[in-house]
Amino acid sequence: MMMLNLMYTDEYVANTLIWGIENVHYVVLDDGRVDFPEGLDTQSSGYNPAVGWVMGNQFLSRPWVTDDIDIWEQTRIFNESARLSPATGYTFDASNVAIEVAACQAVLDEYNRPIMSGSVDLSKIEEMNNKLYAAGLQSVIDEKQSQYDAWRANR
Repeated sequence: MMMLNLMYTDEYVANTLIWGIENVHYVVLDDGRVDFPEGLDTQSSGYNPAVGWVMGNQFLSRPWVTDDIDIWEQTRIFNESARLSPATGYTFDASNVAIEVAACQAVLDEYNRPIMSGSVDLSKIEEMNNKLYAAGLQSVIDEKQSQYDAWRANR
């Protein structure tokens, strides 16, 4: 818990996790942003996980050289302007269409991985969609819409 606390509250820890060791994996530029040390890049720096968003509080880290210096303020403003979905709080009960949901899941299990990996022609998407509707997708959609409409009416 102490380490988690540091990841979310300590600027030094955040920058170390996100960028590595200062003057080894990254350097701080005059304007406060960071870049690779001279002669190093993503392949040769020795540390470049490129997943700052999973390393604790990214808002504590210095911006990368290609980011605006105020990237975290821009992000805060963007986040605060987000609107909640009108469906926030709604939960679908699939019990009325359990057979159709299972049949649709079987279709997805067959097609999803090959399509997502790009290992099959995109014409397979149409084939998958046809199989989904044959498996009862429209019934699932109709049931979800019906439940959602009833839920919204009672709010």
